[in-house]
Amino acid sequence: WKTIKEDPENVKVVMHLLMQYVFVLSVVTRPFLPYTSDRIRRLLALEPLKENGELLELSNTLSEGENLLKSGHKISSPEHLFTRVEDSVVDTQVAKLQATKSEFSSEQLPQNNNLKDTIQYDDFIKMDLRAATIMDAKKVEKADKLLQLTLDVGFEKRTVVSGIAQHFAPDQIIGQKVTLLANLAPRKIRGVESKGMILMSENEDGSLKFVQPAVEAENGASIS
Repeated sequence: WKTIKEDPENVKVVMHLLMQYVFVLSVVTRPFLPYTSDRIRRLLALEPLKENGELLELSNTLSEGENLLKSGHKISSPEHLFTRVEDSVVDTQVAKLQATKSEFSSEQLPQNNNLKDTIQYDDFIKMDLRAATIMDAKKVEKADKLLQLTLDVGFEKRTVVSGIAQHFAPDQIIGQKVTLLANLAPRKIRGVESKGMILMSENEDGSLKFVQPAVEAENGASIS
């Protein structure tokens, strides 16, 4: 602001160069900050960069020393590219993290983890885990704890017997996404051939939860 009063022509040169530099930033940030690049170009009243060689073309123009923004180009209204985060906000978040860390310190964790015997990696990779969906469920006759499940595994339908009848009603779990141990040897349970096993987690209170992919996975998708 002081310079514009004393040497306005020099300020014009400085501002012109700054605008060229901002244009350059919109180009060089594209590979790793694409949304920021698009926003810079929107502020410069330019179209977003395309993926059809435009980035290379602009890089060549830049290396030849040509102006990227032509004289008379009108830009959009200025706005902050990033929101400034005040130190007080950072301090508050750090304090929350410290409080959480103290609350869940290792001293408060249960000491008895009931881990089973160690297995080798080769044992683990033998398991074929697949995403599946429960298409039908019904109680197994004369078995209070068993449900007979029909699973859609993508490439076929599977019958699996699972000991979850005391936790879930058959009509409650239709459409439920599950993780299936698909290459478990078939086994007859109460006269029903079960081909696989669905994975469940058990909470401290004895309640069961289905182990399922964190994101939507197609039936039959491999889980590793």
